[in-house]
Amino acid sequence: LTHNKEYADCFQAFIIDWCNQNPYLLGVNWVCPMEVGIRAINLIVGFFYFKDASIDQTFWQTYICLLYDHMHYVE
Repeated sequence: LTHNKEYADCFQAFIIDWCNQNPYLLGVNWVCPMEVGIRAINLIVGFFYFKDASIDQTFWQTYICLLYDHMHYVE
């Protein structure tokens, strides 16, 4: 909302770190379907906050794959 690049950079770093620390289906963050579903909703909301930020396409491809993994797990 503020168009402050620092927020977009922090968002991107947080998502990349989470992906690196929590591979698909490994660890405690992939045990509870409700937690995965809530996180998927938060990912969708995060997209709408940062979709117009100056974030490269490579990150968004990773982001969409992460969201797909969440959908696949919940399904």
